[in-house]
Amino acid sequence: NENDFVKPFCLDRAPLVRIGLTADTLLFDIHHIIADGMSLNIILRDIAVACQGDETVESVYQYSDYAEYFWQKDFTEHKSYFREMLKCDFAPVVLPERVKMSNAEKTMEQTGQSVIYDLPESEGKQAKYFAWKNGLTDTMVFLGAYGILLAKYTGQEDIFSSVVFSNRIHQEMQDVVGMFVNTLPVAFSAKGSTAAYFGQIKQMVLCLHQYQELPFTEIAEAVGMRDKSVLNTAFIYQGDGEKQLLLNGQILPAEFVDTHTAKFDFCMEVTPSGNGYKIRMEYNRMKYDDVLMSRLYKAYVQILTQLDKERIADISVLLEEERYKLLTEFNDTAVVYPKDKCVHELFTEQVKKTPEKLALVFEDKRFTYRQLDEMSNSLAHLLREKGVGPNDVVPIIARRSWHVIVAMFGVLKAGGAYMLVDPSYPIDRIQNMIEMTNAVYVLQYGYNRKLSVKTFSLEEINYNEYVSAILNKNKPEDSCYVIFTSGSTGVPKCVTICHRNVINYAHVNAYNITCNKLIKGKIQKIVSVTNIIFDIFITESIFPLLNGMTVYFANDQEVFQQTKLNQLICKNQIEVIQTTPTRMNSYLNVNGDMKYLYLLKCIVLGGEALSFDLTEKIKYYTNAKIFNIYGPAETTVWSTNKEVKDVFDITIGKPIANTQIYILDHSQSLLPIGVPGELCIAGDGVGKGYLNRPELTAERFVKNPFATEENGH
Repeated sequence: NENDFVKPFCLDRAPLVRIGLTADTLLFDIHHIIADGMSLNIILRDIAVACQGDETVESVYQYSDYAEYFWQKDFTEHKSYFREMLKCDFAPVVLPERVKMSNAEKTMEQTGQSVIYDLPESEGKQAKYFAWKNGLTDTMVFLGAYGILLAKYTGQEDIFSSVVFSNRIHQEMQDVVGMFVNTLPVAFSAKGSTAAYFGQIKQMVLCLHQYQELPFTEIAEAVGMRDKSVLNTAFIYQGDGEKQLLLNGQILPAEFVDTHTAKFDFCMEVTPSGNGYKIRMEYNRMKYDDVLMSRLYKAYVQILTQLDKERIADISVLLEEERYKLLTEFNDTAVVYPKDKCVHELFTEQVKKTPEKLALVFEDKRFTYRQLDEMSNSLAHLLREKGVGPNDVVPIIARRSWHVIVAMFGVLKAGGAYMLVDPSYPIDRIQNMIEMTNAVYVLQYGYNRKLSVKTFSLEEINYNEYVSAILNKNKPEDSCYVIFTSGSTGVPKCVTICHRNVINYAHVNAYNITCNKLIKGKIQKIVSVTNIIFDIFITESIFPLLNGMTVYFANDQEVFQQTKLNQLICKNQIEVIQTTPTRMNSYLNVNGDMKYLYLLKCIVLGGEALSFDLTEKIKYYTNAKIFNIYGPAETTVWSTNKEVKDVFDITIGKPIANTQIYILDHSQSLLPIGVPGELCIAGDGVGKGYLNRPELTAERFVKNPFATEENGH
């Protein structure tokens, strides 16, 4: 039975070969340790000669002769070459892995799979013409294209892989049966000009021919590759063509039998076949699947048709269908929103809708929308009188209190842009922030340090005076707030966010999934536990107050003590909490009452990676919807959001309204689906830039290269 013929060998028991015969098939099963592909050709040739009644010619040499020669050879020069060539990181190639595997697949014994494709004749001719025009061999062209393929599908320009060579460099060994082939580790640098790249490939192949006898284990030892498993991909060019048996003038082709094994995570084999080529892809099916192999094959064919491009970066592996998905389908987030309004204007509109509704609660203080509107008007009149106008930055240095919310809207109504500052910061840092933003006035609450500019105490302002509405002086493009990034990469940067950015973020629509479910789900109460200096504080202040919700502003004890937070949430039947995964974990790692978790309808987590363990723990205590959010300060709070329904499917989700997400490589080209790269964000959430740093703004805030009139990005 052909299906049962192939099975494992016992290496301590000869022979390591099986030959079988069915009615119409000659079967061979040979362990690779005693023979290679060329050995099979020799065996088939001798069988054909014997079947035709002719005498087979005995080889003068045997494999044992080669072994004796091998152990006497000096490989010093070979080792020097590989030490020089492999000055690279020994990092495994990581291709886009399969997302899910069925339980049946997980229990299957076969871990490998192979698929074979016929390269179209036209593409094969293009490759051969490119080889002829540039003085290359077929091996060099197909190997170079393989290197580009791995670079494009890993997002890495420098690739560590391997090439399998026949290792029959001596004429005397051409007719000897044995295991000669050798796996040679190689380093590709798929960048720069295409011509220079293939020049490097040519030189590398010529050197590998010269030094191919050095065994892989000795190469690994010579270059200090301690973990040999990092070499997880390989390329093979079968220059001797397909295996076949010529018998009485009739060609009997070899029939491929998939052994369901894989020597590497991914191996590509190119074999001349008639007027074209066959491409076999062998892969570890525990990592990859046939869908990826099909994508890789199509990408490889695309590469072969673009070898005349000037730069490697110009070679695209994206088919039109995939490009459409990346640019249009994945980023189809256009939504109409009131982009002609400013934040404080929308707040005023909400006040008119719900004047007596509870807007803000802090400890025993409770304010309606009307009261909050009037108090912020009072502050706005004061600041306007002092000369605060559009794009003027007004720092608010305050500990947690209702005064913070009043100050934010007061600054906006005056025409300025607010900057929230933590009062625990060192005085030098605060002074530096004031100077960097050219602030003239500072609002304070619970902070009494002397500063270099005029300060106003939020405690001393009479909020019962000048409560009438104040005339708007702003345009949607004016600054709404500024926020300093952490400065982890150098000097802290001050990001400027405009009114239009914030309104796009806070507008309720189908793409802002989290916001949409909060409002459309009739959720009305949110607790604020975030440090006010973080941009996600917008979600606990401006967002709910533009949408008619009630904000419960937790004091310091309620923020840091789970028992106090539990009391606050339970007493007020609060439905939403937003925080970082770290803080959420701290709320769960106590022996206190977890009743508040049962009351919550929505838990929003961001600022850090959301782990499997934390998600599972939250789901144990509550049925609340869990949202994972992501976005840098430069793009207004969140840029993506996802409702996490499955603990095994935690991602940052999809872009919010009027936002586009692209994953790009080093040359700012689109990467295939599933390939890691640099995440770039475009759209109406992208801020104005870095305050007073035009050069850095020009470097980081660039024109969207994928925007067209058709896609409206």
